[in-house]
Amino acid sequence: MFNLINKLTVIAGGLLLMVSVQAQTIDTPFSLVGHIQSFKLDTTICTPSNVKLTGATMKVNGITVILPCNLIIQFPATYLSPYEVFQGTKVFSAPGSVSIGTTKSGLALDDYLSATNPPPANLPSLFIPYEVSIAGNIVNGRHIAGLVNLSQQPLNVAGGYIQFIDVSDGTIYVGGNPSPAITSATDPLLATAAR
Repeated sequence: MFNLINKLTVIAGGLLLMVSVQAQTIDTPFSLVGHIQSFKLDTTICTPSNVKLTGATMKVNGITVILPCNLIIQFPATYLSPYEVFQGTKVFSAPGSVSIGTTKSGLALDDYLSATNPPPANLPSLFIPYEVSIAGNIVNGRHIAGLVNLSQQPLNVAGGYIQFIDVSDGTIYVGGNPSPAITSATDPLLATAAR
């Protein structure tokens, strides 16, 4: 009798286990680094609790990525929602450039260089595109961002030995002879002392 109860318990447990086991969907992670081709607010992604937390789409390397509601974009010195980026476009516009308004971020290549939108006459001659690093998951074939870092030329770095520092104006000479790279310190005290 005891043996029969054990067998029935094992069979019932096995049947219960078979019923509760289901295939799990695996979200594939992705990482993109490149220039922002297009950047648009998208109110159809979700309904945010606050308009400032509206979602957006961003195209990078030909892939459209969804920036969900409540996502915050990390800049080198601040954090902004996509909505705040579009509201603050005058801050990100190059000096003397055209006022962009709220339909364009001023950060995407399409804002200036698309076939349907020729560049404005007063676009600075040296337009430096913005680069983005996006990490997220591919869910049901859609790229959904989880972390977005945005800046201008983040990989434009150099190194070398400091050859000379001119303390009168804060100029720093870095690299080899005969033509070192010349940069300057952005210390307000040095700028004041040089006057």
